[in-house]
Amino acid sequence: MEFKRMDLDALVLDPQNARTHNKKNQEAVRASISEFGQVEVLVVQKGSNIVIGGNCRLKEMRRLGHKEAWVAEVDVDDTKAKRLAL
Repeated sequence: MEFKRMDLDALVLDPQNARTHNKKNQEAVRASISEFGQVEVLVVQKGSNIVIGGNCRLKEMRRLGHKEAWVAEVDVDDTKAKRLAL
């Protein structure tokens, strides 16, 4: 696992993300990021840049105009990435 800064434009939302967030939850995440900034890394699959953990945070960071995020890049295959995302 490697921690680093990445451009938000380089990150890919997981098209099979199992977690859904209603409007109230999205607003809460956005408010938290607005107040505190990013306090949790996004977990990203190395090579594909697909977000394994933090899709809602990524969306809200983009909405707030952030350009970069701290990520934990993990070197896992697609099967393990899907399992990890759950």
